[in-house]
Amino acid sequence: AASDVYKRQAECLLNPTQGYDVGMQDTMEDNYDEPNSNDPDVFWHSPDIWVRNQNDGKIIQVHQNPEYDPNNPVYVYVRVTNNSCETVISYENNLNLYWSKANTALAWPEHWDGSLSINDPITGQSILMGDDVGTYTIPPLGPGESTILEFPWQIPNPADYQNINENPWHFCLLARVDSPFDPMTFAETSNLRDNIKKNYNIVLKNTNVVNIIPVSYTHLTLPTIYSV
Repeated sequence: AASDVYKRQAECLLNPTQGYDVGMQDTMEDNYDEPNSNDPDVFWHSPDIWVRNQNDGKIIQVHQNPEYDPNNPVYVYVRVTNNSCETVISYENNLNLYWSKANTALAWPEHWDGSLSINDPITGQSILMGDDVGTYTIPPLGPGESTILEFPWQIPNPADYQNINENPWHFCLLARVDSPFDPMTFAETSNLRDNIKKNYNIVLKNTNVVNIIPVSYTHLTLPTIYSV
């Protein structure tokens, strides 16, 4: 919003700090402190990530439960804000988006980078537990300015997780700013919760997938809607 830009510019007149500083909010109360001074118990519903079932999320910034469709993606939107007093102009500032199957340990990075699979105990199929969705370069941003980046996401089939996870419809999305000019304030560990709370370069969004195309097996029939 224009008011946020003016506020940041006024703060920069009083305290003209140097260096790039872009990031996202864990909650609406997040003041871009590192670590998060509000220390939220619920850190997995970032307002800076939302999903739309059609590519209208730059206009309609309201989260929808994504609909599983094997032939068409949904669209994930991530808002990034320049919280520094310098204009971000480098083309080496990237925003990475990842997905992971929820209700697992969700350690960083193996649950997110495509390196972890689990065998279905019934079918023997190797099931991927997380992967990269995409990477975009963050465009130039003045102090206090924000941008919204759009990622098409082909949702994994929730039915694939029926035998290995108690909530097969439940997925997580992780957005992460990766920049040599804006490194993590606190070194990342395998503890994702701490990484998120300590660095506003990282935010998380949990989401429930609904199924618009029922999938049947000989031993089960998945409902039309997994979760409401």
